[in-house]
Amino acid sequence: MASPAKQIVVVKLRPLPQKPAKRKKKIDLTTLNMNCMDAILKWLPIEDLYSVSRTCKSLQKSAGLAFQRNHPNSLVTIELMADKRIQSQYEGKYDLHFSTNIRSITMTSYVFDQDLMPLFDYLKMNCCINLNELNLHRLKLATGIDYGASIKGQLRNLESISFDGCTVSDIHKQFLKYCYRLQHLRIKEKQFNVDRCDTWMRHVYSYLNSFTFWGCDSEKYTGLSIFLAHNRNVKNINCMGQLNILKMIMDNGKDLDNLVVNCDAPEDFEEIQNVLLEYSQKGVFKRFELVFRFTSDIDKVPKNVKHIRNLSELTTFQGFHGLFAANEALVDCVLKSLTNLRSISLKLALEHQSMAWTLAHLPHLDDARIYITYSLDHFGATFKPLTLPFVLMSKKLKQIVVSFANNSCVTHRNDIIDLNNMRLKSKGACPTTIYLSSDVILESKFIYPTGGLVQVKPTSQLTRKLYLDPFLF
Repeated sequence: MASPAKQIVVVKLRPLPQKPAKRKKKIDLTTLNMNCMDAILKWLPIEDLYSVSRTCKSLQKSAGLAFQRNHPNSLVTIELMADKRIQSQYEGKYDLHFSTNIRSITMTSYVFDQDLMPLFDYLKMNCCINLNELNLHRLKLATGIDYGASIKGQLRNLESISFDGCTVSDIHKQFLKYCYRLQHLRIKEKQFNVDRCDTWMRHVYSYLNSFTFWGCDSEKYTGLSIFLAHNRNVKNINCMGQLNILKMIMDNGKDLDNLVVNCDAPEDFEEIQNVLLEYSQKGVFKRFELVFRFTSDIDKVPKNVKHIRNLSELTTFQGFHGLFAANEALVDCVLKSLTNLRSISLKLALEHQSMAWTLAHLPHLDDARIYITYSLDHFGATFKPLTLPFVLMSKKLKQIVVSFANNSCVTHRNDIIDLNNMRLKSKGACPTTIYLSSDVILESKFIYPTGGLVQVKPTSQLTRKLYLDPFLF
């Protein structure tokens, strides 16, 4: 007889209580910390920064700070007009929108004998509180008025101040004593006779490391040797003027890292060459650059070709810059032999592509600045033919600044792709940046390569050296 079946009892268990799921917090762009915000905004082109700044007050502030960091060379010029109006001039399309974030200001007036205090009041009320660079141009500043006191908030962290053709009774008392972190002092008295007190020459400026001095009257600046003796931390000097001023600077400037010598006329170069040869043997400077500030051909004086060749043997000769248009004689007979050049600035006509190929073979070139001139036959051509030689042949080139007259050049969306493909063919070539005006970049709408060797940036992002003038062109 079979055993009876076992009784099976089914028990239904209750599910264990579950904890309610936590709601994910919504990530709002405005709640990000400053580091995250900076990491995002630094990649945005200026037109996108402009759009971000128009969303809310929080993002407006963040976008303004990003503009300030990414476009340090943006400049606004404030001019006091004859009718006492103040007019502001901006370089870029979006600079007006970010005007309170622009840290480089030029103040000027072409009308003498008028009260300049409204100009300084305007600066105080409407410009960035944290100025980086202040340029005073053609201002006749009254004696006894402490202009610096009215803008001392802007001067507190100022890095560079320039007096270009100004009449100032005492630049230390009226300005420099408020510049606690001044790194560069620029004094240009090339065209104007200025009655200047020499108080500034007897002071020590703790952070000062570069000095630009263009003076015509050497008798008024005999205290310059005292200034250089007190400020031994000045290692970068830019000078132009009488020959004895040049000698005075090199007699008192010890162990200079960089010396920039400006030549104002072709006939002056022979004496400058002799001084450079003399002091190079004394080891006064580690590097020097020549800037020719005249538009006539340098070989107008035939001996100048020989003089430059004499300097070509110096390993310290590493910069050549000229306002004149390059010609075949200059390139083939002079520049081709300057194998130690690191930096060059020249005007090149579009049809002179062979000169660009010659210059691109300079073995140590890492900085090129080209102003392209277009004839009527080539008006509306692209900038690529003169840029391509440097991109392809200059393996150490880190940056090339390309400029031209407005509306004289046509750009194509694939220009940068094409240049990058050529750079990739050059074995051992380092990454290089092409700097163009922001307006050209905005209008061009370039297609950019991903992870390529060539990138494009606006000139407002160009990192420049304080002892060099912003741009020759």
